[in-house]
Amino acid sequence: MTEETTKATQLVESKHFYRVLYTVLRLHPLLLANPTPVAPDRTCSRWKWFEGCFGALDGTYIDIRVRAEERARYRTRWEGSAADGRVLRDAIRCPTGLKIPRGNYYLVDSGYSNGEGFLSPYRGVRYHLKE
Repeated sequence: MTEETTKATQLVESKHFYRVLYTVLRLHPLLLANPTPVAPDRTCSRWKWFEGCFGALDGTYIDIRVRAEERARYRTRWEGSAADGRVLRDAIRCPTGLKIPRGNYYLVDSGYSNGEGFLSPYRGVRYHLKE
């Protein structure tokens, strides 16, 4: 293959890859269900402490929109490195970002801070026996 043929092939492959990726992203709302909180009428007693909890956040991928020329820098990660709290703050501040209905919350690890809709463990308390 010549260099021109290789570049043309890569261009076609890239074009088709992004078409498929775009289609999958458009199907995202249909393929992934929004979380539902733990209902107060759960029959198992272990769930009573988690009424209104959507689940836990840690290493969760968040759907974002980035300009085409910046996409490679963000693929499967935040650009560079960022703490969990920084990524979450950015997701909340975005006009189309993460919204938590009043009375619901996510459990988060100590990389996050407590706030409306987010419950993290007390700092300085040993929660794991191996620590």
